[in-house]
Amino acid sequence: MNIKIIASQKFHHSPAQYRADVEGFTLLRLTCGSSYGLSGGAIKTATVGDDGGVPVYPDQGALISAMKVALIKSAGSDRDLEIRRDSLGRAFGEITGKGSEDDCVRFFALLAGEMGATLSFNASNDMRDLYNDIFHTDGEAMYLSDGIYLEPDGELIER
Repeated sequence: MNIKIIASQKFHHSPAQYRADVEGFTLLRLTCGSSYGLSGGAIKTATVGDDGGVPVYPDQGALISAMKVALIKSAGSDRDLEIRRDSLGRAFGEITGKGSEDDCVRFFALLAGEMGATLSFNASNDMRDLYNDIFHTDGEAMYLSDGIYLEPDGELIER
């Protein structure tokens, strides 16, 4: 899966900010800073893309749901997730936490990857699961049709 963490300048209030692009869509935004002497950050589902950047994921409901699933997988709970609305009334999910900028970026990248998997960006994962579900001779390609084979890693090849 193609995950890019890119510095961003979308928000005027945060000098340190990033966006997470996964398979051609912006999924998340991270703003880092300090408040009351504590460093930390806020991770939000993206509602608007950066100028010149890739588009945001088009289904906000699915994006927020994917964030919930990713939080449960990576942090054990989604209880800290808040659903908020931006100035145009668009819903977005947001979590905040304490830690260094590096810690925040690492968790941000982990969350983006989990969300990408939940949103099924990686079709080869689905194909690999299909192979494992129906084929019982490990390591051999499975013939599908018209010269197309499914490899154990989920790749489709033509012979």
